[in-house]
Amino acid sequence: MIWNSTTIKRLRDSLGLTKTEFARRLGVSSMAVHHWEENNVIPSGLSIKALNKASRRKTIRDFLR
Repeated sequence: MIWNSTTIKRLRDSLGLTKTEFARRLGVSSMAVHHWEENNVIPSGLSIKALNKASRRKTIRDFLR
């Protein structure tokens, strides 16, 4: 998947998480999520792996596992 501001926000919204909650689950700062969603920074490395893993989850319960 290509991760950009739209796809990241769509994933976060589909999981029903705030930016802070989403960041915590991904192991990044809430500012990182903010910058991704504002299209200031594109995620890379481990962040992309975490986003890919999160995108395979269907519910927040799946995401917490």
